[in-house]
Amino acid sequence: MSRSDYAFLADQFPEFRLRARSDQELEDLLDAWFAHDHLDDNPVYSWNDDEEDAQ
Repeated sequence: MSRSDYAFLADQFPEFRLRARSDQELEDLLDAWFAHDHLDDNPVYSWNDDEEDAQ
C-alpha cells in the first residue's frame, strides 16, 4: 500500500493510530489485522494433523 493509502485509512480509522508509524510497523499491523480477521475462526486454518479426515 502507498503512503496515501495509509493516510486515507488513518483518517477513516483513527482508533488504529496509523500516523507516525514506520512502513514496517504499518505492514506488520495490517498483516496482524488480516490474520485475525480472516484466519482466526476459519476451521480450514485451524486444522491439525491429529484430526480425522472425516471432520
